[in-house]
Parts: sequence; C-alpha cells; structure tokens
Amino acid sequence: MKKIIISAVLIALVGLGAWSGAGFYAGFQVEKSLLAFLEQLPERSPMRVLDVKHKRGLMVSTGEFTIRYANPQAHGEKRPDLVAAVMHYEVDHHVSWSHSAVFTWQLKPIDAFEQKIKTLFSTDFQVVGQGNIDWHDVLTSDFSAPTLRYEQGGDMLALGPWQGDMLKDGLVFNFIVQSPEIDIKSQDTFLNVKNITFDVNLVDRLNGLGVSKLTFDDLSFPTTKAQGLTFIASSALDQGYLNLEIEKQIKKADFAGQSVTNFDVVFVLKHLNQQSINALSLVLNEAGNFDNLTSEQQKTVQTATRRLIQDGFVVSIPKLQAETERGIIEGDAVFELAAQVAGPSGPLSFDAAKQIKANGQLTVARLILPPEYEGLVQMLGLATRTDNGLKSQFSLVDGKLMINGRNIDVNMQLQRLNQAVTAFLVKGE
Repeated sequence: MKKIIISAVLIALVGLGAWSGAGFYAGFQVEKSLLAFLEQLPERSPMRVLDVKHKRGLMVSTGEFTIRYANPQAHGEKRPDLVAAVMHYEVDHHVSWSHSAVFTWQLKPIDAFEQKIKTLFSTDFQVVGQGNIDWHDVLTSDFSAPTLRYEQGGDMLALGPWQGDMLKDGLVFNFIVQSPEIDIKSQDTFLNVKNITFDVNLVDRLNGLGVSKLTFDDLSFPTTKAQGLTFIASSALDQGYLNLEIEKQIKKADFAGQSVTNFDVVFVLKHLNQQSINALSLVLNEAGNFDNLTSEQQKTVQTATRRLIQDGFVVSIPKLQAETERGIIEGDAVFELAAQVAGPSGPLSFDAAKQIKANGQLTVARLILPPEYEGLVQMLGLATRTDNGLKSQFSLVDGKLMINGRNIDVNMQLQRLNQAVTAFLVKGE
C-alpha cells in the first residue's frame, strides 16, 4: 500500500510538473506571438505601437503598450495625436484541450485624447474585451464599449454602445463592430444613423488586402433620408499590381424633393503598381497631406507617380444604376492608360493619342421630360433618342473623341497633356 501511495504521488507530481511546464511554454509562445504581431504592423499604417512592456509569469502574464494615431490634418514632422490610448492585458496560460491561453484586455484613452473625452462626455471611457488563443495560434476576442453621451442646452450627442468580435490567424484578420444608433442634435440640425455595422475581412493584414463593408439601416438629416446604405471596399494583388473596387448601394433615398431607389455604383482601379502605392501612402501618413513635403518626400512622390504612369492602369465604372421618378438610369465607363515603354534611345515620352483609350455610355429608360427640355438635350448633342428613352455615349480612340456620333477636336488638349506628362517623366528620371 505504501508503494502504491508513493507511486500515485510521484505520478501526480510528474503530471503537475508537465502541466506547469506546458503552461510556461504556452506563456513563452504567447509572448513570442504578441511581440511578432506588434512588430508586423503595415509600414504605411498611420497607427504606431510604442512602449511595449510584457511581463511573463509561470501561469499568468501581464503587459501593456501604447497606441497612437497622428492627426492627418496637421502639418509637420511632430503632428499631434488624434487618438492616443494604452492597452492593458492579462494572459492566463493554464493550458486546456481547447486553447493554450485565455486573456482579458482594456483599452483606455490617455494624454490630450483622454482629457477631450472627459471634458466632452464627463466619463472615463474604455473598451474591454476577452478571448483566447488556440493551439494553432489563432486568436479570437470579443469587445464592447459603453455609450458616449453629451447633452448641453439644446445640443445632444450619443454614440454607441458598441459591440464586436475579432479574429487573427496568421495574415488573416477579421473584425466586426456594431452599434444600434448614432444620434446628433442641435438647435439648427440633426443627424441620426441606425444599426451601424463595420465588417472587415482581410486575407493579408500587412498589405491591407481583403474586403471591408460598412452598412447603415437608416440615415436621416434635415434634407435627406436614406435606407439600406452599404459601402464595400475590396483590394487584391495580382503579380505585384493592386486592384481596388469600391461599391456604394442605397435602397432608397429622398433629398431635395427627389426620390431615388436601388442606387448602385461601382468604381474600379486596376493594375496599380503596389510599390508606388505603398510609397505614396507612407509619405501621406508621415506628412498628413501632399501640400508641405520635404525635398526627399517630393522626390519619393514623383518617383512613385512616374512608375504608376509608366506601368499604366485602368479606371472604370462598370456599373451605375438608379431608379428615379423621371426614369431608370444605367451606365458604365472605362478609362485605360497603356503602359509606357522606353524607346531604343532617349528618355521616356508620352503620347496621349496612342496610350489613352476611353469609352462609356449612359441611358435613361422611360424618361419623363417636358418636350422643350428633351429637344434642347438632343440639339446640344448631349444625348440621342432611343425607343424607350435617351442615350449618351462617348469614345476616345487614337486621339479621336466621339460624343454621340459627333467628332470633337481635342488635338490641342492632347498635345498639352503630352508636354506636361513628358516633362514630369523626364524630370523624374
């Protein structure tokens, strides 16, 4: 019996040691993953992470770091922070079958940002969350923030409450935040937004590639009411070139006595040199705008822009549609800048007639217009009559601009464009 007891104790001690060792290892891995994540913020990100302090314990680790976001409207190298906050966290790495660690965190405003919130809302604001890290290093967390409310005289501002979830899995980053209402009122005006959802799904968080979606159920202010607003932005890489797509949808909107339903427009940018876009974004984040650049920043902007022009790109509106009281609108357009190729000798040159192509059309079905207006539109060459409405179209090919079947002389404009772009290209070499 004595031997059995001793053996059981030894087994228990070994198990406890293994469990403690696993917890210590999990704590080490958590620290490694956290520091790597903070160091891997996109270079062109306007957000900075500073003063990282992590204290690893046997079963519980704690730490904090500061997040700062410079005011994009300010000038100079030392721009004031628009947002400044400190993140406190506690990680419990007692291991389990489902996860290697659980954690809680609090994000609190600091410095001038904290004082602004206290002054305006008379409260100590913070975002809190909790989550876990599984054995595949996948991090999930929920979070919430209370309502910020301001009332004085006839003025009122209410933001929130907010709730959300996030997930990090390698380069994948998903983020969703929701709020039932934003309400702003004053003696002169008001703004009310209901059921806001911001949903981000990135397949490559370092390059910001993926899909972001912002939706409002209802939006209203004195001159406008709208329902079912959706804004979608997506980005992807194709062999070193960036493709962007932005879509705006509105189920119904009433403004200035006019009504629009089923509004949908898509804007696309294709074949943008990724290195150039990254360089321009970095300069913009550093300087706030392109108005007051240093000589080095000006050189960077010029080189990046030159490469964009050299490689060519496509701008298009593949979809434009809306239903109005006067008719159904549909249209599309595309603008293509062909790649610039250096000749066998001499500097690069630009030939707008050869490199620029464009075409587009706009139709209005079941158009209801007074006869005198419709006649004026056709007389000015703005549109032509179809079986069920009016149609306007244009094309630019080989330097020849056609609008609704009419040839428009643009030689002088193209020559001026050639001179300006060529001078820029040569200057950037």
